Amino acid sequence: MKYLAVVSVTPFLVFVVNSSVNQYIKDRLHLEACQVTLASADYAFLRQDSFLDCSKVIDGLRVEDAMNQLIADTSRIPGALDLATVQKVASVVRAAGSISTRHRQAIEDALSSCYDLSSS
Repeated sequence: MKYLAVVSVTPFLVFVVNSSVNQYIKDRLHLEACQVTLASADYAFLRQDSFLDCSKVIDGLRVEDAMNQLIADTSRIPGALDLATVQKVASVVRAAGSISTRHRQAIEDALSSCYDLSSS
């Protein structure tokens, strides 16, 4: 099962959770630095340690479509990221040259409206 992490609702932006980091990303340090480790011990829905790919924002999805799917099947909402992970995501996003300034700001605004990012 593929997981997505919603990092902003307006605009609707998500990152993809991968079970491994592909070689293309490993070969590019600036992209590899954007992989946030999600330990399976911290997230019961993960079968193995995984990686939140913060190097690429997915912004082509419609929030209405996503909400309708989630309302129809709430089991597709496995849980939320913990504060330490969100702070790491915020820090990575701030430094991510692969993300547009507009998206970086939207993600920062969205995360800071829900979490205390002062330690990131």
